[in-house]
Amino acid sequence: MNKNNEHFCTLFDISYLPYGLCLKKSLDKHMPNHILWILCMDEEVHKALSQFSLNNIRLISLNEIESKELLNVKNSRTRGEYCWTLTPFLPEFILNKEPSIKRVTYLDSDLYFFSTPEKIISELENSSASILITEHAYDPQYDQTNTSGRFCVQFLTYLNNNSTKEVLHWWQEKCLEWCFARHENGLFGDQMYLNQWPSLFGEAIKIVEQKDKTQAPWNAEYYFPQVPVFFHFHGFKKVSENKIRYFLGYKIKNSIYLYTQYYDSFLEMLKFLKRENIKQPIIKNNTSILSIIRDVKRSIFGTTLIRRYEI
Repeated sequence: MNKNNEHFCTLFDISYLPYGLCLKKSLDKHMPNHILWILCMDEEVHKALSQFSLNNIRLISLNEIESKELLNVKNSRTRGEYCWTLTPFLPEFILNKEPSIKRVTYLDSDLYFFSTPEKIISELENSSASILITEHAYDPQYDQTNTSGRFCVQFLTYLNNNSTKEVLHWWQEKCLEWCFARHENGLFGDQMYLNQWPSLFGEAIKIVEQKDKTQAPWNAEYYFPQVPVFFHFHGFKKVSENKIRYFLGYKIKNSIYLYTQYYDSFLEMLKFLKRENIKQPIIKNNTSILSIIRDVKRSIFGTTLIRRYEI
C-alpha cells in the first residue's frame, strides 16, 4: 500500500450504490492518489462492488466491523439509523487495521468533488488539531441549527493518534446509547453530538474555515459564485423508474450547474449498473410523521426540481 495515498472512507447499501460510484469518480478525477474504504451495508452492494474493476478501493463487510455492542442495538434501529450508529466506528476500524495510515477522512456517500479535497484537509495539516469538522454553514433563510446541529457529519478527517481515538470512543458510546431519526432532548441521530466537540475536546478539534468550499442545497445560492471543493447532494434522489429529484424545499437557480454535472454523472452510473444487470432500487421516503411534515413544508414554502430520464 502506497503510504502517500490519501485515505477516505464511506458506507452505503445497494440503494446508494450510484451515489458511491459518483463519489469514487470525483475522487479519481481530483485526487488520483487515494484509497477509498467502503463499508458495505448489505451483501448485494459488496457483491456488486467486487465484480467491478475499480482501482484503489478496499471493501469492508458488515460482519467485520460489528461488535457485540453494535449487534445488541442493531435490531432497535432502522437501516439509516444503524448507518449513523456505525459512523464513529468505521474510522477507528480502518486506523487499527492499517496502523501505518497517517489519517482517514469520512465522506457521506452523496458527496461529489469539484476540486481536490487537499484544499480542505490542509487546514488540519496547518493546525495542531487531530480532527477536522465542517459546519453546515447555513444560508440564514434555511438555518436548521436547532434541529440538525451546527456541524455536519459529511466530511470528517481523523489523524491516527490517541486524541482522535478519545473523541471517537466518546462518540461511539453516545451512538450506542441513542441514535435515532427523531429529535429528542437536543439530539438527532449521530449528528447533534458534534455540537459538544469544541467545548469537550478543545484544541483537538479544527473547524473548517473555508465554508464556501463545503456547499449543499442549504447554502449553495448564498455562496454563489464560489466553486465548492465538494457539494453535498442531500435530497438528490431517484423517485421513480424515470424521474430524478434534484432537491426539495430550496430555491436554487444560479448553482443549478452543479446539479447538472452531478445528474450527468449519476445517469452514467445508472446506465453502467443496467449494463451490469444490477437493479437499482428506488429509495423509499422516510415515513415518520416529522419527515412527512418537513417535506410538506418544503414543498409549500420552497421549490423542487424533478427531471425525467431514460436509460
